[in-house]
Amino acid sequence: MPSVPDLRGMTREVARFQAEMRAIPIVFSGVGEIVVRQSPLPGILGRPMRIDCTLGRVGDGPRPIGGGWEERRAQHVNTASDQSPQDI
Repeated sequence: MPSVPDLRGMTREVARFQAEMRAIPIVFSGVGEIVVRQSPLPGILGRPMRIDCTLGRVGDGPRPIGGGWEERRAQHVNTASDQSPQDI
């Protein structure tokens, strides 16, 4: 079963790409280029009707578990580049 992706720490463009690859509408609010909050939270099972993302600057919002913003962004880019649409 699909789950809500973790878009926190991604740029607007990468977050939009990740949502589009899963056919999930995405709405952005706030000022900045980095997703600092999202609803629904990542990991929730099922396909959401949409993902609401709050944009901010690096360091805004809660720090994700598992690394800082730069490490997390690099991890997402590497993961996305290694996956085909069928893997997502």
